[in-house]
Amino acid sequence: MKEIRNSAGGVPGRGVASLMVLLLALAACDFEVSNPGPVDDPQLNELGAHNAVVQGASFALSIALWQLGYITGETADEITRSGRNFCCPKAPPRVGELLRTQLEAPTWNVTHRARFVAEDATRRFEEIVGAEASSYPPNAWAKLYAGYASRLLGEHMCTAFFDGGPPEPNIRYFERAEAAFTEAIAVGQAAGVAEVVTAAHAGRASVRGPWLGKWSEAVTDAQQVPRAFRFQAVYSAVQENNYNFLQHMGAGAPWVDWTVWGSDIEGLYLNTGDPRIPWVDRGRTDTPMGLPLYEQRKYTSVADNINLATGREMLLIRAEAALEAGDWGGAMLLLNELRSDLVSDLTGNPLPQLTAANAEEAWTHLKSERRLELWLEGRRMPDLRRWIGDGTPGAQESMSHRIRLCFPVNNTEADNNVHIDRAFGDNEPTNPTYIGG
Repeated sequence: MKEIRNSAGGVPGRGVASLMVLLLALAACDFEVSNPGPVDDPQLNELGAHNAVVQGASFALSIALWQLGYITGETADEITRSGRNFCCPKAPPRVGELLRTQLEAPTWNVTHRARFVAEDATRRFEEIVGAEASSYPPNAWAKLYAGYASRLLGEHMCTAFFDGGPPEPNIRYFERAEAAFTEAIAVGQAAGVAEVVTAAHAGRASVRGPWLGKWSEAVTDAQQVPRAFRFQAVYSAVQENNYNFLQHMGAGAPWVDWTVWGSDIEGLYLNTGDPRIPWVDRGRTDTPMGLPLYEQRKYTSVADNINLATGREMLLIRAEAALEAGDWGGAMLLLNELRSDLVSDLTGNPLPQLTAANAEEAWTHLKSERRLELWLEGRRMPDLRRWIGDGTPGAQESMSHRIRLCFPVNNTEADNNVHIDRAFGDNEPTNPTYIGG
């Protein structure tokens, strides 16, 4: 995937959305050129503008991903909040519990914007290019980004909303994602864009199995993805709007808003040296809450990209499918294949192979390996939500101190959507393991 350097603004409507996408993408091409001023929406119908529209969809997805990863990383105990500069109340209590009052931050809006911008791009391409849209490379990319944006929404939002419509079951996001990925595969194949095809198989596997229960279809998709494959949200150091804030907010220059100290990851790394969860003690306690600054080192630069899907995740999906089918021995083979090339940062020795005496232990290993492999990628809270909701076997960290494991509708949506009012979603939905306190 080409690196995209642009910035994004608000997207309140179709014309404004496309206008901002083009303006900001064009500004990114030549930093010596001042803002040329407003561009009429019809100008985006020109073929030469379509790449800019796709770039805007990509960047909207990047913004949504880091914001979700940042807030839910705290909820799922991947990190510990040590400051309050980005969002939410400036001090505890109820840290990371996804209360309505904490959602004045833009997370809800930017995630829905990512879906809208990508889907609007495909609408535009199909109207302008006509029948050729079925083999048009920009259309393949836009459908791919639409699929990942819908997956992010399904993983993180309690209730589905589409363009001011009525509330719908959360599963609608995943159904929409599956359809977008399927279309991306078809257009990508016709257009000869192999990366889109592989990334769409990976995305479709990640919704078909874990969220739609289509495990055999998910395995078929996962097997199309090479182990070394990575599809990522793109960031850069050009300007702050382009940064990977999962790195920036905990790097100590200038922000010290979160730390690995006090999270479960702190001890896991100290005990194993697993290279997937690296952190370092910066010897500082000058965080706003006076906590030690243990800096994550999965991302070492604001320009580091964040995984949306990888071939390694596909092994995890195949392992979970095996467990769902009762083949815990087969699942363990896949989990150990995943670990086969990992070397401890502490000892320099390969990580030990996992063993299990029964299905319960195999499920525990699957949950742990997903936690380690997908750390700080915005995936842990959704995993916990589905496993807790399904009563899945296997030990995992307790979430009994978290009220919710998904984002309720925010007040902006409630105030502007004619189908609901401020009272909608006040108790939506409570984590079934929550015990208060």
